[in-house]
Amino acid sequence: MKSAKGTLALGATALMVCAFAQQSQDYVASIVGKPYLLIQRIGQLDNLARDARFTKDRTDIYAIVTVNGVKTETRPASSDDAWPNWEIPLDDHTRLSHVHVRIMDADRGLDKNADQGDINPLGGEKDLDFTYDRETGLLSGDLYGRTNQILERIGAGDNDACRIRLGVMKVRL
Repeated sequence: MKSAKGTLALGATALMVCAFAQQSQDYVASIVGKPYLLIQRIGQLDNLARDARFTKDRTDIYAIVTVNGVKTETRPASSDDAWPNWEIPLDDHTRLSHVHVRIMDADRGLDKNADQGDINPLGGEKDLDFTYDRETGLLSGDLYGRTNQILERIGAGDNDACRIRLGVMKVRL
């Protein structure tokens, strides 16, 4: 009996790996030759729609991204664990792009207020702030890495933790 349970667990793990591979392979970039922020995956770990006491409410997660003072709001992804592949262009006329990422739930519950998700692993912080250096291709701040590298962050929130997979991408011509 133990070996059957072990086989079942191994099979479930293989399905999760296959699902991840399938999700990531379906994406095709629409921005070519210029740097952009790719928000590949977003999901709630805690219930952001907790005020929907009398209705079944899925999370309608969206991102507010500010790049060098220019704000972009994505369309909502109506899923508790979505692969939206949102693309936000970065400033390709300056060396540095200062990026601020905030995750919100477009609340349709009784209070109609949007709830903020926590994507920063540091306690007391919810948003991600980082700088992209176009000349070196390096990211610094709450995200550290390099161009064309997908990074994952999980918020340290008390009851609003979310997961985000993102990176600064540049597809060559």
